[in-house]
Amino acid sequence: MHYFLLILTVLFWSGNFIVGRGIHNEIPPATLAFWRWTVALLIILPFSVGHIINQKDLIRQNWKIITLLAILSVTSFSIFYIPCPEILYSNQHSINKLNDPHIYRYRFLVGI
Repeated sequence: MHYFLLILTVLFWSGNFIVGRGIHNEIPPATLAFWRWTVALLIILPFSVGHIINQKDLIRQNWKIITLLAILSVTSFSIFYIPCPEILYSNQHSINKLNDPHIYRYRFLVGI
């Protein structure tokens, strides 16, 4: 099961770049990013709402850090949709891998 989920992850990530490149003339990158995150939220929410309710006190205590990390991660990932039409797919993947060091660095900046 774990390998299947890893394969799905790779397919979804690569599919994002392929779709973004294919419909960049019809849908602006910011709109595409908005709808991508909206659909992801709607898919994940039924599975996570119970955990969110159970940990609401912890979430309230750490809302500033959670908000900062959410903004930084969404912004740093979605910003790569802007140059999608001009960048080769293989280069998009290489640029996307730069997110990992940024997330690791943000972790130290917020002290977690």
